Amino acid sequence: MTEYTGTEGVLEIADSPIAVAEFSIKVARGVASHGRSGKHSDLKLPGKVDVTGTIKRIMIDGEMLGKVVGDTEETGTAHDLHAGLTAPGAGGESVTDMTDTNSDKSLIKVTALTAAITAVGKIILYGTDINDNTITEVISITKLGINETITGKKIFKTLTHVASFDYVQVGGTLKVQSVVGASGIVVGEAKIFKIKGTATNGSNHVYVTAENCFLTDGEFAFSDGDTIMSDTLSFTMKDPDADLKVEYV
Repeated sequence: MTEYTGTEGVLEIADSPIAVAEFSIKVARGVASHGRSGKHSDLKLPGKVDVTGTIKRIMIDGEMLGKVVGDTEETGTAHDLHAGLTAPGAGGESVTDMTDTNSDKSLIKVTALTAAITAVGKIILYGTDINDNTITEVISITKLGINETITGKKIFKTLTHVASFDYVQVGGTLKVQSVVGASGIVVGEAKIFKIKGTATNGSNHVYVTAENCFLTDGEFAFSDGDTIMSDTLSFTMKDPDADLKVEYV
């Protein structure tokens, strides 16, 4: 007899192992029944098969929650939005319209060109998010050497203008660009993917493979400093008849 514990378990999603995760899959058999006169019980036959499960992992990014929202991931593009903002100077401020407002669902990066930034300040980005809602982001401009950069944390579909405050840069400009690598999900059809739960102990194993799964709910929550944030997600299958496989040795 071979026993298994959680240390033998591995979760794979779309053929990639998922670290620091808890996993369960439940196969339920329904019951088809019919009443019978002259009997004390119904006649029962095996009914439909339903497959559901749960995934819980330490939250390291928004990818899993995004699979509930839709299957279209926006990763952004890299292009210039403004060739270079002129520094407002100590105690100064200015507002500059972008020459290209289409930031294409990306993060925003600024780069010190030609001259260093020698005194700190801030800029405020104005634009829209992936759902066309108005958003802003405040970015602190620290002292920067030539060609050093700062990248924001919000995803902009458009960037219409930038307000600058206080920072000093003599003889140079601050270039504004969109950045490849930001990820955002728009609401749409759920992402379809494969889930595989594996328990292996020596030459013995149990493999449960569920093709064409989709998430039915997900939760983003946090409380305090003693709590590790996690994804808590539920899933089901499109067609268990065709796509569920259980192997064991």
